[in-house]
Amino acid sequence: MVESSPATTLPVLHAVTNDEIVGRPNFTERARGVMRAMGPRGALQLRAARMAQDKPARFVELALTLVEEQERSGAWLVINDRVDVALIACARGVQLTRYSLDVPDAMQVLMKSVAPGGVPSCAIGASVHSLEEGIAARLAGATWGVLSDVLAPAVDDRAGAPRPGDESGLALLERLVRYSGIPIVTIGGVTPRHVLALRRAGAYGVAAIRGVWDVEHSERAVLDYLSAYDSEVER
Repeated sequence: MVESSPATTLPVLHAVTNDEIVGRPNFTERARGVMRAMGPRGALQLRAARMAQDKPARFVELALTLVEEQERSGAWLVINDRVDVALIACARGVQLTRYSLDVPDAMQVLMKSVAPGGVPSCAIGASVHSLEEGIAARLAGATWGVLSDVLAPAVDDRAGAPRPGDESGLALLERLVRYSGIPIVTIGGVTPRHVLALRRAGAYGVAAIRGVWDVEHSERAVLDYLSAYDSEVER
């Protein structure tokens, strides 16, 4: 398990891709810019399920290209689903989904790559959908959990933030933060204006797809997310 410490601070912003995004003509150049803008405080989550299945060599090639920027910028490269590709590319992390290996099985694979008594250099992020899953993920060695759609049931369109008192994904987030024992990253329609409410609810970090990749200036968007995060930290 990769511990969070002054020397190994976990990313607070995850820029997540999909097949359509990685297929854009300028993706690699834009991804490098995003990683440079995030630096060690961010992670690029390489998620491209169709490419990984239909064009595995291309997926590995893309991971190897982006890991070069990981070394230059300090931003984490996190491979979605594919533990084997994360190991091949020497990515800093792997993000598991409900369709991936379970955390214990992924940890077993990672442990085979280190000397006896060693600690894997690749951290595990686990998709969690309940407090029970969050606790189980921590006990199995996950470093962080990702909770989706926190905002969807309870967004106040006027304020752009979760409505207090709603029994929703926000309530689950608060329970996970309090009892799961691992940092929780939220994903699902998160824009910079949501960061304050999510941080107040205890979220360790946020993840974005369209908010980073479907804007004119992705690097500027990244800085907006980090600025919103810092404005809460400094309160």
